[in-house]
Parts: sequence; C-alpha cells; structure tokens
Amino acid sequence: MSDTPGPSDSLARSSRRELAAYFLLAFGFTWLVHASFVLFDIRFSLAFGEPGMLVYKLGLLGPLLGSVAVTGWTRGWQGVRELLGKALRWRFGWRWYLVAVGTVPCLYVLNLLLFHGSIPHGYACFVFPLAPILGQAWVVMAEEFGWRGFALPRLQYLFGPVGAALLLGVIWASWHLPMFFVPGSPQHGSNVLADFTSYVYGMTCFTVVMVVLYNRSGGSVLVGMLFHASLNIAAYVIRIPASIDITNALVGAMALMALWWMPRPWFGRGGAVPGFASGGKRLSSSSRGFRHGPPTGDR
Repeated sequence: MSDTPGPSDSLARSSRRELAAYFLLAFGFTWLVHASFVLFDIRFSLAFGEPGMLVYKLGLLGPLLGSVAVTGWTRGWQGVRELLGKALRWRFGWRWYLVAVGTVPCLYVLNLLLFHGSIPHGYACFVFPLAPILGQAWVVMAEEFGWRGFALPRLQYLFGPVGAALLLGVIWASWHLPMFFVPGSPQHGSNVLADFTSYVYGMTCFTVVMVVLYNRSGGSVLVGMLFHASLNIAAYVIRIPASIDITNALVGAMALMALWWMPRPWFGRGGAVPGFASGGKRLSSSSRGFRHGPPTGDR
C-alpha cells in the first residue's frame, strides 16, 4: 500500500492551514481593536458618530479582513471574487428565506405568548432602537463572509456538518469575548463566566441552524446574513422580562429540530460541502455527502 498522500489528505492539510491563518487574523484584529475600550477608557456606544460605536464597528471587520487576506494569499483575486460572490447566491427555496428571517422572532414572540399573563402591566415588550437596527448591514457583512463564507465550508469538510456547527459555535462566541468586559455592550453582564457559558450555548444552537441554511441554499452567505441580522434585530426589538424568559429552552429545541435537515454523515472528514472548491475541484451537494437525509429539491 502506498504511503503517498491522496488528494483528500492534501485538501485537509490546506484547509487546516487556511483555518489557522484565518482565525489568527480574525481574532487578532478584533481583539486588538476592542481592547481599546479598556486600554483607553472608551465608553461603549451604538449611537452614530460616537467614538465607542466607531471602535466597536471597526473591530467587527476581523472576520472579513481575515477571510479576504487568506483567500487572496492562497487563491488569488479569483478566489476573493468567489468568496464575496457567495452573498449574491439568492436562488434557493423560498422556505429557507422564511426560516432565515422568521425563526428567531417567532421564538421570541412565542415566549411572550406563553407567559402573556405574567408580563408586568405597562411593560414595553417591543422597542425599536434605530441605530442598532440600521447597523446590522455592517455587522453581517463584517462577520458572515468570514464565519459562513470562509470557515464553515472548511470546518464542514474536516469535521462534518454537526462537528463544524459545534466547533464554529464555540469559536464564534469566543471571538466576542472581549465585549463581556466592556460595560454597556450587548454581551456585558454581572457574571462573566455564567453569561459567557450561556452565550456559547446560544451561539452554538444558532450555528446549527445556520449550517442547515448554508447547505440547503447551496452555499449562500446571503442566507446567513439574513439569519444573523434577524437574530440581532429580534434581540434589540423584542424585550422579554427575565422572570418569564425561556429563550434558551426554545433555542435548544430549535437546534434539535434543525438536526433533521443536516446532511449525513453528521461527523467525519470528506463529505460534500456546497460551494467549497480547492485545486480546481468543486465539492457540491450532488456528491455522496448529501445523499442521505431530507430531500433538497426546493433550493
């Protein structure tokens, strides 16, 4: 038997190297910029034009810059065009648009309806902060090309769809870690360990759904942007009193249901990944990794 590495071994090695370089750049840039809040005593803000808002939004560019830099270095301008072009993949089934835009708001509203009688009189359940809502366009463009466009297909090739979801959920949450120490930020709370643990759980559950959306849309970053924006806007707009908040339970149930739509096998290297190309060979949903599980004819 020959010990010569095969094409799959070469693809796995190159994917690991690219992921290592990407995570180093994405984390390094974001953590360095967001450290400015503590180092220079900058007050966090989401108001337009405030220094805190500018520092926060600048730091979010880590995933975008990292993915473009590594792609450009390894695959040239054509690779960068393909990466950015994933945001233009809009031809997929209408049901996945509904899932992307409506899932999280529906969970939040369901939470309110289940405990409607327990909501304090006069409590404003819906607010519409303009700056955070409008700022989602920047947020999703800064993050999604990196997390879903670059990292997810490589992680999925190496570890399978569920393995990739679990890893990327933890990594994505950890990338936000500096903001847990910045008063006024969406992640800041009174107990960093408990808050971060809950955050990792939530982000991992959301990532499971986003992996399904990525695969069912044929490798679209647009669908990830829509889900990400909907997730953040729902968190800003729909306020749930802490005494009736069962969001974590609902989000966990959502992730478990999403597993049905995951391609099989759930774990392991070498399955097909939509839109993932290396060395001129494109891995598509027609390959063996997508022959099991629910039908996908409505893309």
